[in-house]
Amino acid sequence: MKNLLSKIHQKNHPQCLNNVGCIYDYLKQYDLALEFYSISLTLMKSDLDRTMYINNIGITLANQEQYQDVLQSLQQSLSIR
Repeated sequence: MKNLLSKIHQKNHPQCLNNVGCIYDYLKQYDLALEFYSISLTLMKSDLDRTMYINNIGITLANQEQYQDVLQSLQQSLSIR
């Protein structure tokens, strides 16, 4: 992954990592999706982008039927706005 990120401008790293998470979610590799969302979330400074990434985490948790965690994730997202 570091090799891939070295080719991408640093300000785009969070978005790229989030997109990789979306791909893993689509492939039903939910643990990897959550890992990439979490990494991108730690790098993102914008509240709007952080909210989007937290929503993506909630969607992946819903796909895993972890509904209590989904609720917490969405409440966290709402508290940012």
